[in-house]
Amino acid sequence: MTELIKPTLIYDGYCNLCSWLVRFTQRHDKQGRINLLPLQDLHDTPFADILGDLPLRTVVFVNTQGEVSVKSRAVLGILKLLGGGWVVLWSVIVIIPNPIRDFFYNLISRNRYKWFGKRQTCYYPLPTKKES
Repeated sequence: MTELIKPTLIYDGYCNLCSWLVRFTQRHDKQGRINLLPLQDLHDTPFADILGDLPLRTVVFVNTQGEVSVKSRAVLGILKLLGGGWVVLWSVIVIIPNPIRDFFYNLISRNRYKWFGKRQTCYYPLPTKKES
């Protein structure tokens, strides 16, 4: 199957929890397959049309076919793509019904700045080293 776009994690660049998710993804994405994009930079990308006016309360994962996953499904998409032991964690979490997963996701999302803090500047992931 031909990839249409590079898998992309879209996140709130001011959220400390989201920034942690980006660092986690970058650290475990050994093959550099996942693009990392702050919601604050959507306006100049092809994702702006796909996502429209997405609220800054959610992470978004767009797969290679352009399918959009939000909230807990976005996190599950990342875990599955990371492969290895993360697929085991994915297989445990995915059996929890989506409304229950998203209930807890929404609870955390509403309180994320209070519980985890807010950055003064938008977080951008560090460039990865390219292998020769």
